Amino acid sequence: MKKTAVLLLVLCAAFAVACKSQPNTIYGTVSGKVTYARSADKPLTDKSNIGQPATDVRVRISLLEQPKHSGGQPVFIQGEPLFELTPDADGKYSVQLAYGQYLLEIVHGENTILAKRMLTIRAGQSLTADFNVLAP
Repeated sequence: MKKTAVLLLVLCAAFAVACKSQPNTIYGTVSGKVTYARSADKPLTDKSNIGQPATDVRVRISLLEQPKHSGGQPVFIQGEPLFELTPDADGKYSVQLAYGQYLLEIVHGENTILAKRMLTIRAGQSLTADFNVLAP
């Protein structure tokens, strides 16, 4: 009986060490920069139209669920927002997310959505999601 208990303790300790040595195996990283466009007359994707960092916005992150297909197309249902991030003084943000599909929204004020993008996060993956938005 004592040998079984000791063996069980050794196995639990080995499992704990193995889990601790790979803490981010199911997470990916999303980072980016949020900026205001210089002009509403130019495309937001034009690099010359990237302006000042947008520090008065929030990056809202919601998990997307894919319960079924409709006519061969995936149907995504947006869940409640998980959390919001505030970009730093340079407009940069970074977050680790568990693998899955997410909706990132750039929100200004109470609830004005300036931009949104769907991302699929895979374990160990690093993604860049930059946003250049029109000033509200």
